[in-house]
Amino acid sequence: ALLFVPLLFAALFTAGARVRHLGLVTLLGLAVGGAIYVVPGVLKPYQRARITTFVARHFEGAGDAPRRPSVRDHQLDRSVLAAGVGGWSGVSEEDGAAAHAARGVPERHTDFIFPVFASMYGFVGVTALLLVYLLFLGTLLGQAVRTRDPSARLLAVGVFTLFAAQLIVNTAMTVGLLPVVGVPLPFFSYGGSSLLVSYAALGLALSVGVDPELDFGRDPFGD
Repeated sequence: ALLFVPLLFAALFTAGARVRHLGLVTLLGLAVGGAIYVVPGVLKPYQRARITTFVARHFEGAGDAPRRPSVRDHQLDRSVLAAGVGGWSGVSEEDGAAAHAARGVPERHTDFIFPVFASMYGFVGVTALLLVYLLFLGTLLGQAVRTRDPSARLLAVGVFTLFAAQLIVNTAMTVGLLPVVGVPLPFFSYGGSSLLVSYAALGLALSVGVDPELDFGRDPFGD
């Protein structure tokens, strides 16, 4: 459900909303989010645990005392370990310790496929993958800029934001930069419903460039 937030802001900005108004709404949203976390009974225990685990990872070991391992962040610990063992060019299946680190990531075929890919292909492979995603997102954004129809532009911007938000959230959460949420990596994570919706959204965005644009300014009555 959090993916609807960047979609909403992108659509409002494209439709002409002012940046300071969006910033004010963001501040209010952060205040409401803090209140929701403080009030007991609003968040479920596993939802609260994801936030507390994320905060503990970044602040508990900031001093001299090392961070204490926890069962709650076992998945993220294995994910960060797998992403780090790849080095520059990745490790092979014959490398026992490194291969074991990649195989030990829970749900590695779905939301946590990115660290497994990083362990197999290393920094070079991750860079190439991100460049492909940037090219893909740049194409969608260019399509939104070129179209003149307001509805078509909103559609193209929405699809761009949907894929961009999934890419940022998935890659950031698997390396510990964001709390863990159930967001797949577009066209990469295993999942039938995600793949189906992604292709449907991509088809809608492509239709914006295929259909000819209407132009009512060229001598509508003729001679």
